[in-house]
Amino acid sequence: MNAREFWTIPNILTYIRILLIPFILYGILVNTWESLTLAFALYGLSALTDTFDGIIARKFHQSSEWGAYIDPLADKFLVWAVYGVFCTLPFLHIPWYVVLPILLRDLWVTWLRNYAKKHNLVFKTSFIAKAKTTAQMVGITVILFFMWGLKTISHWVYHTPMDYPQIIQRLNLPAFLLYVSLFLTILIVLFTLYTGWDYYKKMSPGGEK
Repeated sequence: MNAREFWTIPNILTYIRILLIPFILYGILVNTWESLTLAFALYGLSALTDTFDGIIARKFHQSSEWGAYIDPLADKFLVWAVYGVFCTLPFLHIPWYVVLPILLRDLWVTWLRNYAKKHNLVFKTSFIAKAKTTAQMVGITVILFFMWGLKTISHWVYHTPMDYPQIIQRLNLPAFLLYVSLFLTILIVLFTLYTGWDYYKKMSPGGEK
């Protein structure tokens, strides 16, 4: 790989997406209205880089083997990091072992990709795998919006810092809303595992190539 291939505009957008990850995590962990606003904004910017790097690569013929490798890996870094942070926030009720299969599935598929490359086998990102990434990103968006929305109410309506159970109780909302993030994450994990199984079927003898 030469420098010209490494520093294409689509790849630079991918590098920016990776560099934004620590700032997104910081905003979530601090868990104030200001920090969540920052995290939400940077996450939106990250999603834009993910959209435009592909568009630019196709339009200006800047697709490369390195770009095809690092782009989905950047998405995985973002998903692993954010869901990992979600596990550290008690009010979301998402235990680490629920999201662990996402990491294991992605590591396994990355190994399959490298194995295919080493043995000159065709390994293309399937439509369902792209749908998986979209589902994971949407899941993160929903959870972040849930957190940001409640903090916004606490910040601008009640002008008092409150934790999430207090906000929900103050608004007379049903307590099960605190478990929506867990339920959504479980659905996403199940779909993620299915896409891993789909790759396995296509890579196995007699499977679709």
